[in-house]
Amino acid sequence: MDDQPEETPKKTPTGKDALTPQMREQLKRSQRRNMVGGLVFGLILAVLGFFAAQNITSGSDDSYIPIPVSVEESVSVWS
Repeated sequence: MDDQPEETPKKTPTGKDALTPQMREQLKRSQRRNMVGGLVFGLILAVLGFFAAQNITSGSDDSYIPIPVSVEESVSVWS
């Protein structure tokens, strides 16, 4: 028999012990950077959506091309 003591498995740190202060600061910086990027991207999307809506509502009648549909096709839906 071996006289070597059994190695106890290392416990994985949980909670605040899982991250070093440097890692925690790095995560906070990346979280802040991602939040600012998301806000900027959201504002850009909002502005583009506003201008798209303005373009849709102020479209002239010349740009609208009606699709010709016969009266029989639109009336005889259930028969």
